[in-house]
Amino acid sequence: RDDDLRPNETKGSFGGIDLDHFTPQTQAFVNMVHRIWVDEYHVDGFRFDFTRGIGWDLNQPQYGILGWSRALNSYDASLYQIAEHLPADPYLIRISPLDAGWNDSFHDYILKEIHGPTPTMYDLGAFVVGLHEYNPNTMGYADRTQVVKFTVSHDDQSLIQEMVRFAGVPLQTALIRDLFYNTLLFTAEGIPQIWMAQELGMQSGWYDDNHNGNWDEEKLGYRPVDWSLFGTERGQRHYRRFQLLIKLRKRVPALFRGQMHQLSRYNAQRVLVYGYTDDQEQAGDVVVVANFSGKDQTVRNVPWLGAGNWRNAVDSTLVTAATDTLDSLHVPAYTASVFLEEQATGIAAHSTEKIPEKFSLQQNYPNPFNPVTSIEFSLPKATQVSLKVYSALGQEVATLVDGILPAGTHHATWNAANQPSGVYYYRLKAGQYSSTRKMLLLR
Repeated sequence: RDDDLRPNETKGSFGGIDLDHFTPQTQAFVNMVHRIWVDEYHVDGFRFDFTRGIGWDLNQPQYGILGWSRALNSYDASLYQIAEHLPADPYLIRISPLDAGWNDSFHDYILKEIHGPTPTMYDLGAFVVGLHEYNPNTMGYADRTQVVKFTVSHDDQSLIQEMVRFAGVPLQTALIRDLFYNTLLFTAEGIPQIWMAQELGMQSGWYDDNHNGNWDEEKLGYRPVDWSLFGTERGQRHYRRFQLLIKLRKRVPALFRGQMHQLSRYNAQRVLVYGYTDDQEQAGDVVVVANFSGKDQTVRNVPWLGAGNWRNAVDSTLVTAATDTLDSLHVPAYTASVFLEEQATGIAAHSTEKIPEKFSLQQNYPNPFNPVTSIEFSLPKATQVSLKVYSALGQEVATLVDGILPAGTHHATWNAANQPSGVYYYRLKAGQYSSTRKMLLLR
């Protein structure tokens, strides 16, 4: 029956009849299915959808989500287990083999920034940057590894769609804000999740006028990756930022193991300052300054994590703190600056994007291909770029790039779905540089 609830079980707004997860038969069946996924398909973990619909009871730990989790942990302790709660309950993660909880407050408070009501700076510090889930007065997660945060998920559309379609934000502004929110995602406490090529800046979501508002049907429609964005400057701008953020998370220990510090809140200017210290490193602390407002701001007497030179990993600008307070700092609208200690050997250099020393054109990958392939090229300076594809007879069949691109490593994608099998050539012209390579399309 749909009204016969077990301990800590809720039906949610969608209701419905489900299995009774507190019987030996159901528990044995689910455990068998889990083992099939592990043994036959070699999955390395599970995300339990709507865990509140399963239920749990400390007096009956062999049943419900506790039973599932305990059985999986006994079968293979290396399996990664994430629980979606709706609402989340950090306490459950603390007392079970579950590894992480699906944190909803990060995403929900970003939506409040977009749609309103505008959250306070205290709430942004607690729920977006910190480890709390909705209520800062209750027990939060034990550490940053126990929470998964996201800006897009299987049920949620892109923030770009939220802004453009429902909040009236111009696309170019929405793209800038999306980079801002995802910089927060990678520098907040918790584990950042990337979903379905959001690193390309896709404007994906429901109400695309093709499915008459059928949410479930539309979710299938907006999930395919729009690889055409990969070869555009818009897509590359997003891709480079995500590439940088991933490098920071991997190479700056303070971001994945350091102690979090809520340094300051500038309520009127909507600027949040937080940082991380790492006792295992002599240098390598991080300070993040996030401007949630749509206007440039200058903040003064900014609490800092130490004197010295600090490099902004996002744009390479340098600031100098004479003490543990920075006199003033200019923060552009909707930006999050990630400052790293300059004296941290190798960290700043590894974190910021390296400008290539010379022009180059790489072999496409994959090659042979069917029907999509990617082409990488490097520019030591901003210049006019042309990248075209030719048939074996020398006929031009596609223009992949035609415009001015900044210095850096770029990628272009060619979808040859409408072309026959055979040998093709691609030619890069960048200023005075020119290079041609051969590729093979096989059906």
